[in-house]
Amino acid sequence: MKMSEEGMQLLLKVRLADRAERYDDMVRFINDLVENHSGSFIDPLLLHHISVAYKNAVGERRASWRSVNEWEGSGSREEAAVMHDYQNTIATELLDICTQMLELINKHLLPKTKDHANEILLLKLKGDYFRYKAEVQTDEAKQDSLENADATYTEAMRRVIGVLRPCHPVRLELALNYSVLKFEMHEQEEACRIAKLAFEDAMDTVHKVDGEDYVNSTSTMQILRDNLVQWTLLTDRK
Repeated sequence: MKMSEEGMQLLLKVRLADRAERYDDMVRFINDLVENHSGSFIDPLLLHHISVAYKNAVGERRASWRSVNEWEGSGSREEAAVMHDYQNTIATELLDICTQMLELINKHLLPKTKDHANEILLLKLKGDYFRYKAEVQTDEAKQDSLENADATYTEAMRRVIGVLRPCHPVRLELALNYSVLKFEMHEQEEACRIAKLAFEDAMDTVHKVDGEDYVNSTSTMQILRDNLVQWTLLTDRK
């Protein structure tokens, strides 16, 4: 199905917003494009734009929230109250972006995706955005997001076998993010198991990858290895 003229104009705006690094605009254009003009299937290039837009939009808020969180507690009681309110403002924006992404995945992207590799990518992203929500939540809401992230990553890990090679960048990123979630859920031994298995499996086949995929795969493998070393030390100290 050919994209409409309005859809083509929106796609151009998406690319322009990406070039201008105006990621909130990019998210807005993408939402309109996917909801109203993308047709009956999702193009891999559009998935790339979606990932870039939301990663940067939410990444700005994650960095801002962490900065204010580190600063909160210093100064007077009145200053702390202002900091807390501002942190809540950032958290609300972050949660709104995550909710938009999750709705986009569930309502528009997964139902239109026929490719198994793209399904795994979308499940990975879905787990990621539940995990980002948990970073700024507390109590029951936080626990719900962590459990949803866990269930989604588990499903993606189940589907990845036989679809993506162990050294594929998406498979490695999935294992990395899932292991990070397990560590954040205080399941350090499981986090180490996931990271170790992903790293060792990829080592056997990474020589078959080249170009940008090789760069992405080896970069993720290095993070897996670094995390594994750090987490193993923490586990051994117990």
